[in-house]
Amino acid sequence: MYHDKIQKEREYSPHARGLLSLLGYCYFHTRSFVRAGEVYDQLVQMYPDVEEYALSLIHSLINAGAIRDADLIVSKWNADTMSQKMLDASIQVKLERDDLDACRSLLNDTVCGDPSTLVAEALVCHKEGQIELALQKFLDVFEMIEFEPCLAYNIALCYYMLKDFALALDFVDRILSKGWEKYPEFASPRNPTKYLHIENHVALQESHLIEAYNLKAAIEYSSNNFDDCKETLASMPPREEKSLDPVTLHNYALFYLEKETQSSFEKFRFLLANPPFPPVTFQNLLLLYCKHGYTDMAADFLADNPQLTLNLVDQDLVQYTRSLSISDHEEALKQLESISDEFTKTINSLNRELNKYIDTGNEDMIAMISEKTDHKISILISIIMARAQIYWKQKDYLGAEQVLLNAPDVCTDSYPWKLNMAHVLFVQQGPKIKECIPYYQSLVDDEIGESILRVPPVILANLCVALILSNENEKAEAIIKEIEIAEKKSATSDLGLVETLNNHRCIVNLVIGTLYCEKANFEFGLERIQISLDPYTTKLNLNTWYYVKRCLLALADKVTKHMVVPSESLKGMVIAFLNDVLSSISDAEMSDNDTVSIASIVTEAKKLRSVFLLLNKEF
Repeated sequence: MYHDKIQKEREYSPHARGLLSLLGYCYFHTRSFVRAGEVYDQLVQMYPDVEEYALSLIHSLINAGAIRDADLIVSKWNADTMSQKMLDASIQVKLERDDLDACRSLLNDTVCGDPSTLVAEALVCHKEGQIELALQKFLDVFEMIEFEPCLAYNIALCYYMLKDFALALDFVDRILSKGWEKYPEFASPRNPTKYLHIENHVALQESHLIEAYNLKAAIEYSSNNFDDCKETLASMPPREEKSLDPVTLHNYALFYLEKETQSSFEKFRFLLANPPFPPVTFQNLLLLYCKHGYTDMAADFLADNPQLTLNLVDQDLVQYTRSLSISDHEEALKQLESISDEFTKTINSLNRELNKYIDTGNEDMIAMISEKTDHKISILISIIMARAQIYWKQKDYLGAEQVLLNAPDVCTDSYPWKLNMAHVLFVQQGPKIKECIPYYQSLVDDEIGESILRVPPVILANLCVALILSNENEKAEAIIKEIEIAEKKSATSDLGLVETLNNHRCIVNLVIGTLYCEKANFEFGLERIQISLDPYTTKLNLNTWYYVKRCLLALADKVTKHMVVPSESLKGMVIAFLNDVLSSISDAEMSDNDTVSIASIVTEAKKLRSVFLLLNKEF
């Protein structure tokens, strides 16, 4: 509305300049960078000699991802007559275009020793991979000026890239504490109704709180503290999803992928269709497509985005992605094995190079090569898992085991390798069931000092089953007891742990109960299942009910075939259990608020009760 009014009055009203300037400011600080650029472009055309408007236009274009257009604006200004602010903006544009030679040339015209000059030099060093030198320059500026959130964030980022997570977190915490002190309203995200349109708050951008939260989450993710990642994201000042910045949206997609897979994929695709986006977005989407079995979609995505594929993705990752989409298993295995051999050679070469720089103490090269090596190892692990998965899908579990056993040593300490080795031994049962225990136990032991609730419930459930089948019932009971204590503790604490953590006891007991029912020990098995669903109002849902009814149907099947003669106590237990299920649904509001789901459970429970009442008359 105001934009149209200004357009009409532009030639006649003396206030048009001020109104346009105000409109551009509002658009910029509400992150409508394209519109801000349009407004400031008008102002630059009207007043080409006013540097302030040119600067605002440049920053709008940079934030909108229109770097080439920003470079055109910069090129119209003479370097000899530029102010320090315009020089800084010009350097920023050249940095965005990776034109480091032009950056160095512009830096010659800046004031030596000036804080903004040192920051610009640090940014150039950062781009060149000289992280240690960039960090030192940032720290020099930090000593010269008052606390500046943007500067503190760059220091934290350098420490993060050098894998000094403790010092990175120290600067992140300083940003957060200073931000909360200056803007206390941002420190209470648990009451989002208190704040209106917080996403458009200029102070939120200046405080760098969002950047600090995202970096903290990235550090926790790198340390495999996945629940802490989610808790950190939840602690951010509340914003609507449509107003999230690209990094936050990327992190939400990455950290919540297991729980909200399709939604995460949509977020990644949205980012790629609406630049600017974090450079790792394209690569992460490809890897996650492959991990979750969407290999055809990954191959199509590569074909549909040739420019992004060329600029943002390692060619070895492209080859890996295309290999997974091959329908011929033998050919796919052959290609994946060839790729993994190449990766192993590259990693060995990088390790030799790393050892040379460790001897010389070159921290920049050590950090750069370490990061490259870790990246290669992560892809190599994915390739090994993909090879094992081909055998797994064919139910050739011994073949999958051999692939994992033959994996390079750099993979065998990784979480995915241990987890898949445990699973592939567990599924073979027999004598292999005992062999899976050390692998599952090592994954549990990795959480020593933290809550056992941080271990995924499937690991604890399979470990308990393996212990029981290996006649180590006391150890299994000790784990279940530890889970119960931890759940009670988390329920009464203010730690704010996510809800899924409190389902461990339910899942473990459900798996153990199902195991005993499979072994025809229905009385003990159904007793465990009843324990797993306590209380019914929170634990009974379509997912848990699926396993419950399978056990009850198995019992009914064996009774009708005279393979099992139920005792009086078992008969009474089954009827009482089904009555409890039905009464809990009618007496309380279920955690699963989907009425269709509740109706389905009620219908099936009633039918099962009728079946067992009929069977009771026959016996």
